[in-house]
Amino acid sequence: MSAPLLAVTTSNTIPKDADCVVIGGGIVGVCAAWWLAREGQNVVLVEKG
Repeated sequence: MSAPLLAVTTSNTIPKDADCVVIGGGIVGVCAAWWLAREGQNVVLVEKG
């Protein structure tokens, strides 16, 4: 089994800093967050649910 592509963490608190904030966890938001994280950005994905 191979290692995961990216580390993902879930939290109910908003981080104090991030390189990018993506609002909306639909397919476009998740893909944008994934590509940004893949390029080394510290990304926060915010979803209302």
